[in-house]
Amino acid sequence: MHYFRIHPSLWQDRLRRYRAAGLNAVQLYIPWNFHEATPGKFNFVGDRNVPKFIRMAQQNELFVLIRLGPYICAEFEFGGLPWWLVKYQADIVLRTSNKLCVFPFNEYGSVLCDHEYMRWLRNLTREKMGDEIILYTTDGTSDRMLRCGPIENTLATVDFGVPSSNIERHINQYFSLQQKHSSVRGPRVNSEFYTVWFSMWGDKSMVRQRIGPVIESMDVMWRMNASFSILMFHGGTSFGFWSGKETNGPIVTSYDFGAPIGEEGSITPLYQAIREWVGRRPTDEWPNRPLPLPANRTGVSIGGVFGLKLADFVSVLNSSVSFSNRCLHSSESPLNIESFDRDFGLVWYSITLETDGTVLTAPELKDHAYVFLDGKFQGNMSVCDRTGCAKSLTLKETGGAKRGQKMDILVENIGRLTYPVTKVDSKGLFAPLFLDGKALGSQWVQCGIDLEEIFERICHKMDDDGIYEAQKTDTNGQIAGEGPAIYVATFATSVVDWTQMHTFFDSRGWGHGILMVNRMNLGRYWPTQGPQLTLFVPGAVIKRRNVAILIELNGPQKSDGILNFIDHPIYNFDDKNDFGNYRREEKKMAN
Repeated sequence: MHYFRIHPSLWQDRLRRYRAAGLNAVQLYIPWNFHEATPGKFNFVGDRNVPKFIRMAQQNELFVLIRLGPYICAEFEFGGLPWWLVKYQADIVLRTSNKLCVFPFNEYGSVLCDHEYMRWLRNLTREKMGDEIILYTTDGTSDRMLRCGPIENTLATVDFGVPSSNIERHINQYFSLQQKHSSVRGPRVNSEFYTVWFSMWGDKSMVRQRIGPVIESMDVMWRMNASFSILMFHGGTSFGFWSGKETNGPIVTSYDFGAPIGEEGSITPLYQAIREWVGRRPTDEWPNRPLPLPANRTGVSIGGVFGLKLADFVSVLNSSVSFSNRCLHSSESPLNIESFDRDFGLVWYSITLETDGTVLTAPELKDHAYVFLDGKFQGNMSVCDRTGCAKSLTLKETGGAKRGQKMDILVENIGRLTYPVTKVDSKGLFAPLFLDGKALGSQWVQCGIDLEEIFERICHKMDDDGIYEAQKTDTNGQIAGEGPAIYVATFATSVVDWTQMHTFFDSRGWGHGILMVNRMNLGRYWPTQGPQLTLFVPGAVIKRRNVAILIELNGPQKSDGILNFIDHPIYNFDDKNDFGNYRREEKKMAN
């Protein structure tokens, strides 16, 4: 379970569901970047209060297996490493023996083979945490990986999912490899038993195991007296900009993972099957008996909420004094965002053109870019991955761009690599950029964009009833138009207590962007790519009166400007055995 992917108001509920299944332990990562966003300033309060989470686990009779950061993979931004490593060490090579920080033993043998580095980590961990703890490594099930990952005086463990055939034979082989390469005599351990998998933007099918092979694999491991940790038993949500990126594209906001406990806390058929399997274990061998299930929280449909187009991005940013004050980073070439202390999200680049031209090219583009010429939207560009490829753009301006015009480029950081992390993954806009094959110019200005500040500015324009002033007179909105824009919606609910409830933003009809509700960044939506079509909104976020802001980057697909909040998640996988069917099965079971 990833505490950093669960709203803290739901920690207790999710841990109770773990214990109710008859489990006896919870395994968690501690991501470095989540707790040290700025060098030397640590944050362990609120949603980062990991000691509180561990105490809650103890209260629920659960042991805790801690997988130390900083590198955790976990499909998390930069694999848990902080963005500022790039700023201070632009040529840094990650996870090697010249580092002076504590990294975890997380599948190290999959990518590198530096035993000196691993020994240094082992010794440092012992020095800081003592000799009573058990140190263990985790690697895949091959001789090569297990030669490079494990080291002396640590327990080697392996990770694997449900074998596609000959389940018992393959699992025996996996554990034989573990025992062969472990320098410490100890139990057979599968520290990541994959029953399911995560989704990426653009996925057309869902990786989900049938229940039968999952239970059969658990039976085999039980008979071998092996320990195993189900990954994930509950996934949660990568709120904000915490969702990472694979080499072939970005990962969706939801980390539901098809797990036994759904993103919103629902009990799935897989959960029921695992709980029943645990209940069949002899009491003298497994004292953690399943407990009564906590009641499911209620999904609530709020209905259509009118969203007014506030302004395009150029207008909003030009009217922001504090934004202008941050545009002080002049350079001959565009800078990476880390060099001017930007971590995630959106960044603005601006240049006065020194040449004419029609076709803009950015061969080193690593993210998404939205181009403006004298404030007029020209189109968007993108890195080449599974969601598309557009590193050149024919400007819409009749006759193309002219020398002396102002070109603005909004860059959306779609996430840093989560695996394999061996080199830095800096973000932003990178030289060279060309206009009909010629350099744009040499006077670049870079500006950070603070979404929380934008939210605050909009809230200042609310009256005592929480109504945005333009909504009083304009009921039709200004939805037409393309390119990045900001939409605001205010709405009230009749529900007094949302603590046992939740809702989902239905993004169908919109393009691609970011949703904020009552100052909380709920993450990215991208229905034109799918498969995720809804964003989870925890009940603790909703109030009697609410403000929702959409940073819509591609322009909406519909013209009514309605924001819909519904009571269930929606995915649009193409295959018949899809997420929607999975949830329908779950609903039948509940009824």
